[in-house]
Amino acid sequence: MKLLFCLPALVVVFAYWMSSSSTEAVDTIPFDKNCPVIYDNDDHRDMYTDEYLFSLASAGSINLKGIITSYSGDKNEYDLFVAGRQQIIDKARQSGLINLPDATAGPFISLLRPKSNHIEDTPSLNSAAGQVIVHAAMQASPEKPLVIIAGGQLTAIADAYLQEPQIADRVVVCGIFGTLHETYNAGLDSWAWAIVIRKFRCVSISDSEDDTPYSHVFLKGRPLTGKLRISQDLENGVIPSTSFYIWMLEKHHPVHPPVYMEKDGDTPAAIPLMRPDYLTGVERWRCTGIDDNGKPVVVPDSNGSLYLMINADPYVATKEFWRAIEETKTWRH
Repeated sequence: MKLLFCLPALVVVFAYWMSSSSTEAVDTIPFDKNCPVIYDNDDHRDMYTDEYLFSLASAGSINLKGIITSYSGDKNEYDLFVAGRQQIIDKARQSGLINLPDATAGPFISLLRPKSNHIEDTPSLNSAAGQVIVHAAMQASPEKPLVIIAGGQLTAIADAYLQEPQIADRVVVCGIFGTLHETYNAGLDSWAWAIVIRKFRCVSISDSEDDTPYSHVFLKGRPLTGKLRISQDLENGVIPSTSFYIWMLEKHHPVHPPVYMEKDGDTPAAIPLMRPDYLTGVERWRCTGIDDNGKPVVVPDSNGSLYLMINADPYVATKEFWRAIEETKTWRH
């Protein structure tokens, strides 16, 4: 049967959503801090998600199994991101942080959607990042899955599935991407996005800025991560004056204005590891298939494997971010 995802279908879907009980408390997100974690992102300069997760790993709060850099937008930028992420890890180690794996260079090209439109016909990239995910996932379980914190495109995750489909029920993807429609991160590799939505449990925080409930977390639920507090912490000895923390103070994006880093856009995917109470509104959906344009078709389902976040508490996120950064056992080793 041909699957269509057009405006009339959206009307039907939202009518069904309004008449069903798909919104629930967020104590049901399918992971916690005791699950193994892999982090996959692109640019290392425009957010502090790296520093937050590395702090958690060093303090022993999470088991960080892998760090991946994926980006297909521009090869020169990709090379910069790969080198830059390893440099952050090196600075962290020099500053006393531990439990940090080396970074893995993820895909710099997108997956090719097959003419058949069948996921199983997709050629794998056989990427090293996919292999890292497969290895960690096969040591996990459906009850304690591998959690992949994704701040960018989803190519490495989809490629891991293509390498080993058995990982599907052992992985939860918590990331900054849309589910109901293709957003910026999803669009960097739309076929990988479709594979991830179709095959994995996903906790989705949309990076859209449209006026819908799905943009609420991204627009209003991000933690405050301004440089003034970093500067004050360094001056007052709350954090040590080492290369890792000086980097946090000095890092900047070459294009975005300084105000851009006052609120972290990728950390919302990581905060739930330690504070599940951060996410205060969720809808459950499920994917029923892929349409002729290669897009996932989703419908509301109170037992669905897709968790769409529609509300979050920025005060919880801000408190948790600074707790992790300022925790002395993070760097006193």
